[in-house]
Amino acid sequence: MFTSNEDYYGDTATVPKEERAELERLHREGQAAKKSTGSVHTWLLSPDGKVADTQHVAEAAKTGKLLAALEAMKSKYSATAGKPLVAPAALSRPRAVPAGGGAVHITARREGRGSWGEFPGENWPLFTAEEWRTFTTVPAGKRPGDTWQLDAALSRRILNHFHPQTEACSDKDRNTLEVATLTAALQPDGSLRLAGRVLLHRAFYPGRKDLTECSASLEGFVRDGRLVLVTLDDARFAKEKFFAAATGKAP
Repeated sequence: MFTSNEDYYGDTATVPKEERAELERLHREGQAAKKSTGSVHTWLLSPDGKVADTQHVAEAAKTGKLLAALEAMKSKYSATAGKPLVAPAALSRPRAVPAGGGAVHITARREGRGSWGEFPGENWPLFTAEEWRTFTTVPAGKRPGDTWQLDAALSRRILNHFHPQTEACSDKDRNTLEVATLTAALQPDGSLRLAGRVLLHRAFYPGRKDLTECSASLEGFVRDGRLVLVTLDDARFAKEKFFAAATGKAP
C-alpha cells in the first residue's frame, strides 16, 4: 500500500474518513506488535488485512530487503499470482490546472543513491493562459540577438522547485529564495535561448531551522510554445551535485 500524507491529514485531506481510520488502525496494530511504524514505511498485510510485516523505506530501498519480505509472505500465505491492485503508471501529476492554463513539470535528483537519492522529486507549478503568454511572448521591438529578463514572479515560481528531494508533508513553501533569474535571448528562428541562476536555502525537514544552500546555473529554450530548462554542472545541494529539469508547453 502507498499513501500521501497530504491526502490524509490537514487542509489538503481528500480521502474518506473510513480510509483514514483504516490507516490509523494499521499504525496502532503495528505499534502494538512492536513493529517499525511511521509515515514513510512499506506495509505488508495478511489476507485478512492484519499487519504482517513493515519496513522503513530506508530499509525497503536496500537491494533484496523488500523482495525477501515479499517472498516470505508468499510462502507463508501460499499466495498465487494476480493482477496488481495499482497498474504501473506515472503517479506524479499536477493538481487542479487553471481553465485554459497549464503546468510545468520539474524533476530534480541528487547524484548519490539510496534513500532520498533513489528517486527524483517532482513538482508541478501552475500557470494561467495569460501568465504563460506573459512568460514566453517576445516583447515588441525585440530583434534577433536582443536579451531581456523574463517575468520575475513567474521565474521564481519555477526556480523555487529547483532542489533535490527533501521531506515534504505539504505544499507549503519553506524556501528562502535569494536569486531566481531567467534571461531570454531572441534567436534568428524566433525561438528563445534561456540562461539563468537560482540560489535558495531550504531546511531538509519541515520546521527545522538548519538550512541547506542550493544553487545552480541554468540553460534552456522556448520553441513553438515549449519550455525546456536544465541545470548545469555547477548545481549543488550543500556539497552534493544534483540534476534538475523543467518542461512545459503552452495550453
